[in-house]
Amino acid sequence: MNREQDFLVEFNMVRKKVDMVKREWESFVNTGRLCRDDVISAEVWSSWVRCRNRGLDPYTVPGVALSAEELTGRLQKNKHLMEIAIPFLQTIAENMEGSGFRVDFFDEDLYLLWHSGDRKVLEESEKRSLIH
Repeated sequence: MNREQDFLVEFNMVRKKVDMVKREWESFVNTGRLCRDDVISAEVWSSWVRCRNRGLDPYTVPGVALSAEELTGRLQKNKHLMEIAIPFLQTIAENMEGSGFRVDFFDEDLYLLWHSGDRKVLEESEKRSLIH
């Protein structure tokens, strides 16, 4: 196989994985359960459950915005973690174009500190004032 064929094989594998994750997400949102337990990592599952237990609606975000000063403080407080996490999250986000997903980074109080992902999803999120 040449590089292009290798890329296409890998790309198709990633797309299949994204489709499986999307099906599991839809199952979780609708039922609170997963169809398969081998698709979603324990860390992601735990995050979904915590958000659900807090009563968060994944499609409706309360209109709470931080002042520039508050955001700066939160970014500074989370600087070390962000330095580690953001490059990894950016790599994931770069491969999400056309997936219908975005990657968000929240602090411990669930304030959005960083986001990236599918361009159309980000544009729709801005229109709905979910991100700025």
